[in-house]
Amino acid sequence: MGARALAAALAAVHLLSAHPAAAVLNSPGFNVPRSVDAALRRSTPAFNPDVEALQKRMENIAFLLRIPQRKPWGSMAADIEASLKLFEDRPRLLRGVPLSQLAVGEALLDDAAARLKQLELAVRTQQPDFAGVRVSDVLKAVARLEVLQAPGLPYTLPKDLASTYPRLAGRAIVRLTLEKSDGALAFVDAKAGGLTKQGVVELTLDGYSAPISAG
Repeated sequence: MGARALAAALAAVHLLSAHPAAAVLNSPGFNVPRSVDAALRRSTPAFNPDVEALQKRMENIAFLLRIPQRKPWGSMAADIEASLKLFEDRPRLLRGVPLSQLAVGEALLDDAAARLKQLELAVRTQQPDFAGVRVSDVLKAVARLEVLQAPGLPYTLPKDLASTYPRLAGRAIVRLTLEKSDGALAFVDAKAGGLTKQGVVELTLDGYSAPISAG
């Protein structure tokens, strides 16, 4: 038997005797939806444990709603009940909000509480589409409240980067107005309808996850 034939035979024996792979591939954080809102929400440092608990319960409901069949309505109702109890002590939920932003925080809590009541009704009547919209509304209010409570970055930047480059310790909204040089009606006005000369692009700069790039 030649050298090549011998090598091929040994390789075949090795393949036949190989043990099945023991590793299991999985997706980290599979219960977290892949969306812009979810990414921004999870990058915001949570300094208030009660608000963080509220967020986790709402995210759990959002995950349970994605189950295609036999949705666990009882588990969702339990999360809603626990979340409503958190609103019984509003000062705890508002801890960390600056005094200058306290009115904004109160308004966000009012909005979240109202949406949570609507979510409770949707779960009780087992309306998944309506429940999905309402849990998203609650999460948006919670995310805005967490931004108010975040005093800055939860970590320290390297000195060489902090002293060389501008940085954003928080979040900012940038609006870009675009217009063609020839003044053509190249954009669609989503609100009024029809064509317009200018288009507006809104960017969210996330300094919590990328302070140097955002800066």
